[in-house]
Amino acid sequence: MIKKVLKPSLSLQQHEALLRNLHPHHFRRNLIEKNYRKLLSGFRGEKQLNYELTFLRNHKFAIYNDLRLPHQGNFFQIDCLLLSPTLILLLEAKNLSGRITINHHTNEMSRIVPATNEEEGYTDPTLQTARHRLQLYEWLIKNNLRTISIDSLVVFTNPNSNLSISNGHPSGKRIIKGPATAQSVSQLQKKHEKNGPVTTHELSNISSRLLADHTPKKEDILQRYNIRASEITTGIVCPCCSHRPMKRVRGKWKCTNTACLKTSNDAHLTALKDYALLFGPRITNTAARHYLNIESSSITQKLLAEMNLPSNGTTRNYSYELPIEK
Repeated sequence: MIKKVLKPSLSLQQHEALLRNLHPHHFRRNLIEKNYRKLLSGFRGEKQLNYELTFLRNHKFAIYNDLRLPHQGNFFQIDCLLLSPTLILLLEAKNLSGRITINHHTNEMSRIVPATNEEEGYTDPTLQTARHRLQLYEWLIKNNLRTISIDSLVVFTNPNSNLSISNGHPSGKRIIKGPATAQSVSQLQKKHEKNGPVTTHELSNISSRLLADHTPKKEDILQRYNIRASEITTGIVCPCCSHRPMKRVRGKWKCTNTACLKTSNDAHLTALKDYALLFGPRITNTAARHYLNIESSSITQKLLAEMNLPSNGTTRNYSYELPIEK
């Protein structure tokens, strides 16, 4: 049973919105695209991990994707958590291709990048999962929740990865390729069946607290890259040809590209979603007019009112609260 569905992270959505609304030749674009590719690769790895979990049979796990939990003033992030009456299993997805070597003597992982044949260095991922096991155990204690055996797996989800693990690695059996996920999870489930199971009520308490404590990472994406608001391109992007801006004509949005000229009833919704991701959820009529390239205050007010958004303030500083999917 999936208790927390996998969705693109807030950071991934913000990077997508920034790239959609930044000039193609902006001097920071290459850095933003590089970080975006990393986020997208991680998300695709987690999607592949979720696919591998569909091959589980007769299991008692509740599945929680992409959890970010508080711990001693900071947060720790879990790609996928499986919860059962006898076991909590943490899964760390690694969507890396190429020749990958994990050496427990040096606590390092190296990767030869296929495209460039260059070597990249990382920390042994089993150290990260070991730390997460400790952090989750302490989180259970702090929240007065019943402790359960906690185990972990590092799952290399990219089929184009070639794994080499040093002999005698103490956590070598916890490092697997994607297709072995279901089998490995089942084996661990069977291994821990002898543990005394927690009650249904205790399990429900853990589940509720996991969901309640999940805290998506929030950041000012423009501040992170030192980008001014004036550098963000305004106007609605045509959903058919990606030309901008579209114009408001007779109650519809019309593409200004003469080779397209398609119309849309709701193209402003995507633009306002991008606005929320870039500038925050609060928007005024004036800000919406500027961002959507609308001259009429009454038309802008009508569009915002039709969205049934929470609103507050007096006439002069009246604002709306745009939704952000987290």
